[in-house]
Amino acid sequence: MGNNHSQENVPSAITSHLSTKAKAQLSEQKPGLKHLFFPPTLKKNTTMDNQQHTLCPTPPPSSNSISQTSSSIKEYTMINGRTFINTTHSRYFLPCDEDECDRLIVLHFLLKYAFDTNYISPVRSLLQNLYHEDDQQRPKVLDIGTGAGTWILEMATEFSETDFYGIDIASMYPTAIKPSNAFFQQHDMLDGLPFEDESFDYIFMRQMMTCLSKSQLIQLLTEIARVLKPNGYLEIVDVEYQIQRPGPVASTLINHHLREKMATFGIESDLCTQLSTLLMTTQSPQGGFIDTMQHKVTMPLGWGGQLGDLHAHNLELFLKSLNPTITHNTPTSSTCSAGTEPTSTAFLTDAVIQHTLKECVRYQSHLNWYAFTARKTVSSPPQHMRQTSPTCSLLPYEKNQANSTAPTTSPPTPPLDPLEWESINSFVTGFIE
Repeated sequence: MGNNHSQENVPSAITSHLSTKAKAQLSEQKPGLKHLFFPPTLKKNTTMDNQQHTLCPTPPPSSNSISQTSSSIKEYTMINGRTFINTTHSRYFLPCDEDECDRLIVLHFLLKYAFDTNYISPVRSLLQNLYHEDDQQRPKVLDIGTGAGTWILEMATEFSETDFYGIDIASMYPTAIKPSNAFFQQHDMLDGLPFEDESFDYIFMRQMMTCLSKSQLIQLLTEIARVLKPNGYLEIVDVEYQIQRPGPVASTLINHHLREKMATFGIESDLCTQLSTLLMTTQSPQGGFIDTMQHKVTMPLGWGGQLGDLHAHNLELFLKSLNPTITHNTPTSSTCSAGTEPTSTAFLTDAVIQHTLKECVRYQSHLNWYAFTARKTVSSPPQHMRQTSPTCSLLPYEKNQANSTAPTTSPPTPPLDPLEWESINSFVTGFIE
C-alpha cells in the first residue's frame, strides 16, 4: 500500500510554484529536508500544456491549465494585508495568496514524511495503468480542495499514465508549468462535484474539515459516492484540531476558545475522528463505502528535531492566517461604552500564538493526523434509479442549529503511552542526518 519515494527530489513544477521567500526559508533547513527541494528534478511530462480535457460535462475551456464554473468565480477582499474570498455559505477562513500557497506546499511535504507516502490506498497498480493501453481507459483521479496543487503535481509526475483533476474554490494552483496529465478547475465543492457519475477511479481530499459542517460533509460524501466508480477508493487526510498534551494557554485558547468560536460557524473540530463512522454509514443511490481503514500519525510541535520545528512553524502560520471573524471575540452592547461603536478584540494575537508554541516545546505537545481510506461498493442500483445531476448543491449551514455549540470544557488529554512515544521518536530520528 502507498509508495515509498519520499526521499526523491521535488518536481520542478512544484519548486517553480514556491515564492522566493519560501525558497530562502527552505534553503536554511538541515540536509534532511533541504535536499527535497534543491536541486529540482525536471520530468519530461512537465509542460506548458494547452490541450483540452473532456471529463467535465460542462463545455470545455480554452485551456486545461485553469477552468472555472460560473458559480465558482468569487470576489476577494483584503484583510490585514491578506487576500480572502468573499463567500456567504462556505467556511473558507484561510487566505488565498502567495503566503498561504507556500504554507500548503511545505505542509504537503511534512505529511509526506509523516506517512512516508503520498497515498495510503492500494492504488499503485491502478495508477501505473498496467491493464489498459487505450487512452480512453486511462485512470482518472480527483483531488478535492487541491489548494496549491502540490499533491497532484507530484502524483501526475510519478504516474504519467493517469489523469489527475483538482478542484478548489481558490485558484492557487499553477496555471502554466505543470505535467500534461494534470488539470485544475476553480469550483466550490459546496455547489456539488461538476462531474458525471462514476467518473473517477480514486478520489483524494486533504485538510478540508474546517471548511465543512457535519451535514455538509455527509452530503459531500454522497456526492463523492456518485462520481466514484464501483470498487474505486476514497482517501481523506486531516488533523484533529486539538493540541495534545497542551499547556494552560493552549488548552484554554486553542483547545477551548477557538473550538467554541469555530462551532458558531458549524465547524466541529473533532470531525475527522468521526469520519470512519460517517464513511460506513454513507448511503447513496450510487452505493456506499466499505473496507474503511484509519491510519494515525503523531507529529511533534516544536521539539524532536527539524520536522517538529517545521510542523510548529506551519501551525503558527495557520493560526496567524485565520480570518479575523474566527480569531476575534464578537462584540456585544454590554461590552461597549455609551456612544461608542462595538469593536471586536482578538483573542488569538501574535503574542498568544508565540506563547502557545513555547508551551508546546515545554510540554512536548503534538497533533494527531489521520488518513482514512474506503472502497466504494461494487453493487449499485439500476441506472434509472440513480441521481445523475452533477450540479446538486450542498446546503449551507444555519448558525442557529441546535448542534452549533461546542463543549464547555476542553476534553482531557491522556498521557502518551509507550507505543506512541516510540512512534514519535522513530519518526523524528528517521529524518535527522
